[in-house]
Amino acid sequence: MPIRILKAAKFEKELRKLPTKEQKKIVDEIDLFEDGKPVDIIRLDKDLWRLKIGCWRIFIRFKGDLAEILTVERRKTTTYRKR
Repeated sequence: MPIRILKAAKFEKELRKLPTKEQKKIVDEIDLFEDGKPVDIIRLDKDLWRLKIGCWRIFIRFKGDLAEILTVERRKTTTYRKR
């Protein structure tokens, strides 16, 4: 069963702030994830996952076959402390 993607408003807003080239890389990687292709994703918590795209971190929460993309953040020393 394919994964359904729901992009949170916060994610959309943060994505629009990024340079066009970075936006394209992130959207392309999310498309690969949606198609079931291998991507760099790991579990951080029971239902919280992290998708790594270069220096960017995409945080995803799973609810059944629905993947809600929560936010996109640049990797810093404090990126994972909030989780």
